[in-house]
Amino acid sequence: MDARSGMPDTRGMPRKRPSRLIHEPFPELAAWRELRNLSRQHVVDRMAAIRPESQIDQASIAKWEKGETPIRVQDLRILATVYSTTLDRLFFDPGDEARVARMQEAYDIINTRDPAAVDAWRACGKGLREAKNLPKKDAGPRPPPARRQREGS
Repeated sequence: MDARSGMPDTRGMPRKRPSRLIHEPFPELAAWRELRNLSRQHVVDRMAAIRPESQIDQASIAKWEKGETPIRVQDLRILATVYSTTLDRLFFDPGDEARVARMQEAYDIINTRDPAAVDAWRACGKGLREAKNLPKKDAGPRPPPARRQREGS
C-alpha cells in the first residue's frame, strides 16, 4: 500500500498493454491461405505449433477472413509466419505486386524528405484524387460521352 494515497502500490508491476485489434474485413487472409494451399485446419495446426497456448480454431480463421470478429496484431504476426510472408504484406492481395511497390515507394518518400516536402506531396495527391476529370478508385471504365443530336435531324 502507498502510505500517501492508500492505494495499492503497483510500481514495478508489468502493465497490461491494450490489445491491438483490427476490426475490418480481411479478405486478403483467405487469398494468402489459398495461395499457400492450406486448409483452415492446417493454419490452426501451424499456429498452435508456433504458439501452443493459442485458442484458435477453424471458425476463428473463417471469422477473421470475413471480418466477423476482430483479429489481434499478435495473431497477424503468427499468420505472416504461417504464410511465409511479412506482416505488412498480409494487408495486400498476394498477387498485387504493383500496389506493394507503390506503397514501398511512398513509404520511402515519406521517410527521406523533410516534413514540408511530404506535406506538399500529400497535397498534390489529394488534389489529384479530388479532380473532377479523374475516375475514382474502382470506378471502372467511364462510359463514352453522350452524343448530342443536331436540331432538325
